[in-house]
Amino acid sequence: MDRRKFYAVVAVVVCLALVTGAQLGSAGTIYIDFGDSQGEADGLVGGGSADWNVVTDWTPHTFGTLVNSEGVDTGIELAVTASFNTTYGDSLTGGAWNDPAIPWSVGATTGENFTTSTSVASAAEVTFSDLDPGLTYTISVLSSRDSGGSQRNGLYTVNDQFADVGGANGSNPFNAYSDGYLNHSIMEWWNVVPDQSNEIRLLLTPAAGYCYLNAAKIEIVPEPATMSLLALGGLGALWRRRRTR
Repeated sequence: MDRRKFYAVVAVVVCLALVTGAQLGSAGTIYIDFGDSQGEADGLVGGGSADWNVVTDWTPHTFGTLVNSEGVDTGIELAVTASFNTTYGDSLTGGAWNDPAIPWSVGATTGENFTTSTSVASAAEVTFSDLDPGLTYTISVLSSRDSGGSQRNGLYTVNDQFADVGGANGSNPFNAYSDGYLNHSIMEWWNVVPDQSNEIRLLLTPAAGYCYLNAAKIEIVPEPATMSLLALGGLGALWRRRRTR
C-alpha cells in the first residue's frame, strides 16, 4: 500500500471511530418528563423520534428502570426519595415553550413540572441508582415557570455540587421564571461520578417560594479508552499490513 492510500484508509478508520462514538452517545441518552398533565413527552426531540420516561407520581416511590432514547432498558433506576408538593400543568400551566437550541425542550416538558415550596417542604430529591461506577455522566435539568418573579428561586445540586453551567450557588439561586422561562437556561453537571452507593442524587431546595423540576436528561459518557482502542486497533492492523507488503 502506498503512502497516499495508507493515509486515506487511516482517515476512514478515524471517521468510523468518531461515528461509533456518536452512536454510543445517542444510545446513551435518557430523557425524563416529570408530570403528564400537558400530555406525555413521548415523541420528537429536535425533529427526530425519541422514547421518554414519564414520571407522574411526585410522592416518594420507585419509578423503576429507565429506558434510553431508543427504548432500550438501561438498568438505571429512578426513585423520588424526598417528596415534592404537587405537579403543575393544565389550569396551573407552566408556560410551554420550545427552543431549537435545546432540542429536548418540547412543550410537554416545559409546560408542566413537579414543584416543592418553602411553605410545605424544605427540599425534594430524585435519586438515580444502579449506575456503573466506571462511567461518568452528564446531567441536564430543565426548570421553568411562566410567572412569579422572585418567588421562583431554588437551589439545585447533584451529589451536593452546584451545576457547571446555567446553575447557581448559594447566594444566587436559579430562578425558574427569569432564568428558565424567559431566558431558556438549563443546568448542566459535567463528568458526574456516582457516589459510593453507585447513586446520583438530584436535590431541589426552594430558596424563596417555589422550586421546579420539568425535565431531566442523562447522557452516559463513552469511555475515552473505548474510542482510542478502536482507532488504535484499526491503525495497528493497517500498519502491520503495510509493513508486510
